[in-house]
Amino acid sequence: MKPGTILTGTAVFLSAILQLRADEARMITPGSSYASAAETLAMHGAAGEERHYSTRENPDLETRYHPLRKGLDLVATMEKSTGKISYLRLMTTPAHRPVKGLEVSIPVTSFAFSADGSMQVSIPPESGDRDTIPAAEAPLPVNVFKRLQASEKQTVVVYGTSLSINGAWAKALREYFDKEFPGQVTFANAAQAGMHSNWGVANLQKRVLDRKPDLVFIEFSANDAATKHKISREKSRANLDAMVKSLRGQNPQVDIVLQTMNPAWDSPSNPAKKYATDRPELESYYDVYRSYAKENGLPLADHFPAWAKMMKDDRERFEKSVADGIHPQAEPSLAVTWPTVHALLEQARAKAKAEDK
Repeated sequence: MKPGTILTGTAVFLSAILQLRADEARMITPGSSYASAAETLAMHGAAGEERHYSTRENPDLETRYHPLRKGLDLVATMEKSTGKISYLRLMTTPAHRPVKGLEVSIPVTSFAFSADGSMQVSIPPESGDRDTIPAAEAPLPVNVFKRLQASEKQTVVVYGTSLSINGAWAKALREYFDKEFPGQVTFANAAQAGMHSNWGVANLQKRVLDRKPDLVFIEFSANDAATKHKISREKSRANLDAMVKSLRGQNPQVDIVLQTMNPAWDSPSNPAKKYATDRPELESYYDVYRSYAKENGLPLADHFPAWAKMMKDDRERFEKSVADGIHPQAEPSLAVTWPTVHALLEQARAKAKAEDK
């Protein structure tokens, strides 16, 4: 695992927590009726909490959290119009970590309670092969939460490409701050479709610095990787460094979160755009952000591994989720990209609270 990666988990770890037993069970899977699943969960004391998210872009989509044992949540994303579950994840929360300092987020292909009340979980192949790292070792955007918890007003800016300006994850980010810190956060999505880090440097002043941000999310590597822009990895890194230094020069306490995004493919539904062909070295550009985050102590939301895994293990699902070749639909953006951002924020929030005691 590359340093700075926001965690997933291991099958061994989950098995130890859940004490899984392969008994007869009523399975909950993607495609299941949410109402039926919720009834089953409620019978075992895992009723849905009020922590749920939807977006203005897709109000039909909702994510609900069901508390399990030892601080674990089963997270179900459903379509309200059909009542069907689209995605399942097993997650821990910073306030209820089963192991001190460890945060786990992992996709689930099936979940069930056995007759004796034990839990049975299936995860995609290879999900259990990833390493875990203590959350305390990964940089977190703590400063913004310390100020929010002190009732100070803060400004949050998203800066990047169409993956940000049109991403449902960014809308969920805005709604998160609106809900958790009402009236305290000014949110601006300053990204622009089709742009790259050359544009990012040239427009940083008017689109970001003039807003005097306290927290900034940056992603340009997906378009830096496009051969038509003729931006080398060295230039991509230099541009990123220029943006980070300008932000820190204005405000040494600014929190900056770097992001890798999803893979691309050449979708037949969009024949004029060969997103994958035009980005033959895409992951190496994501590596630029990974290495820069590590070397400069910056938080990293590394979305690429989860998307790449879906692409490998369930190609049909990936192609439906990224139908035009590079832009995730709202539902999978919320199910795959947003949970990593949300987990990062919740870790930072918990750490800020603990440090203020």
